Amino acid sequence: MTLKTLVPAIVVEKEVNLMINRNSFDMDAGRWINQRIVIRDGVRRDKPFSIRLYNPCEIRQLLAAAGLKAVKMCAGWNGQSLPAESRGMVVVARKPN
Repeated sequence: MTLKTLVPAIVVEKEVNLMINRNSFDMDAGRWINQRIVIRDGVRRDKPFSIRLYNPCEIRQLLAAAGLKAVKMCAGWNGQSLPAESRGMVVVARKPN
């Protein structure tokens, strides 16, 4: 998930059941927020969740606080460069000598 692709709402219908995802991003907290509503067999359940999204600068700071240094940051296991629209991040870090 990237901020460029964040849509305000997604509705998934399967038979008579519904899943509604109402998405937003809290810039101060760096969190993607999903106010999920599931309606199954006519019963509504609210299942909100949020996920912390880190940028490369924040990852470097967290690694430094743990005594590690980032060696490489890429978009996947094949070592692709890390564009802003990347859906994931692979980090290789080491402990300095």
